[in-house]
Amino acid sequence: MARKPKYERPLTPEEQVLKAVRDSNTRHEQEVKRQRKRHSNYRMGLMGAFPDWARKVLKVALFIAIVLIVDGVRRESLEFSARIYSYSGQVQVQKADEPGWEPVASDTVLLDGDLVTTGQSSYAVVVFSDGSAVQLDPNTQFVVRILDFTRGGRRDHSFMLNYGTITARISSFFGTDSLTTVCSPSSVAAARGTGFRVSYEPDTHQTRLQVHNGIVNFQSGYNIVNSTAGQEVNSEYYEMSPPRAAPVTALSYVGGQLNSMSTYEKEPGTLQETEYNLNSFCDPVLQLVGLAPGGWGYNSIDFARRGACMEALRKLQAAIEAVGIQGIPVYLNPVTLEELKLSDKETKAILGTFSDMMLQGYVKTGQDRYTIYARARDRNRTLYELTESSLEELKGQ
Repeated sequence: MARKPKYERPLTPEEQVLKAVRDSNTRHEQEVKRQRKRHSNYRMGLMGAFPDWARKVLKVALFIAIVLIVDGVRRESLEFSARIYSYSGQVQVQKADEPGWEPVASDTVLLDGDLVTTGQSSYAVVVFSDGSAVQLDPNTQFVVRILDFTRGGRRDHSFMLNYGTITARISSFFGTDSLTTVCSPSSVAAARGTGFRVSYEPDTHQTRLQVHNGIVNFQSGYNIVNSTAGQEVNSEYYEMSPPRAAPVTALSYVGGQLNSMSTYEKEPGTLQETEYNLNSFCDPVLQLVGLAPGGWGYNSIDFARRGACMEALRKLQAAIEAVGIQGIPVYLNPVTLEELKLSDKETKAILGTFSDMMLQGYVKTGQDRYTIYARARDRNRTLYELTESSLEELKGQ
């Protein structure tokens, strides 16, 4: 027997209005929930398609990646300094742009532009983050010209030997694309992964290079030679002798110094390699937010460094034009630009935009013509060619 439908009392007009309002509110709340869910999925992007456990794993992985990137940036900052790990006797340091000299202390930090001077019967060993080291002999003055680093493991170290003698040991972990240059006021010794000794006598402008192992590119004026293990080269201002066999006693002494400095070389740990590789992979994004090696800011970004290099070359062009056609120099010192008689401030501003803080080359091609080569301090060491009438980027060089 069918059950009779339950009788429902008709709603009054007032009740009909209240029911309509409740139904409207219910539909509105349901629509709001649907909108929030769509918005949440939009914010999560692809994560919205993953189950809860997968989203948690991804969040943990993202957190770890951020921690590694931040610590990698901290570690990168150490590439821009060196430390005096050992010393004896009278050793003094003059910080960049400060007039006074201070006695060295244990673990003294050195930055670009800092000077170190050793007295009689004194020495100091300067150590770098990659394990490379430089020993200063007695009566030596040494300038940290530039310490540079770009992601991908490329380092540029450049020093000036004002007088005296230094022995340099380049770490095997320095990097295959990295370069160390030891400059005197008239010569440049450039090396990768090797051990060598440089002496400079300012009264006679004499520079002597002795190579214990590896190959060192030695340049003075137009002259460029590759000196190999067991050889020495002498230069006097812009004149250079051909490579010849170095004295055995001298090589033995240099070998002893290099062996003592080998204790500073340590293989990079797994954490450091992971952080450097991660930051190198993320470099395009990190550069966009100004997080480039060397600091936060526009001047650390690759395209800004290329722009600064081109602007410096234009200033160099104007400086050459200022000396007049008859005064265009036959030689142009790549590390001092002394022939142009610029102020120290102008010279520093120009050279500071170039890789290794120096010109790559200069040739006077005619009475009023010349060609200059310089590399920017960007990741690719972009090469530029400057003539009296043009400035061009040499791609793939």
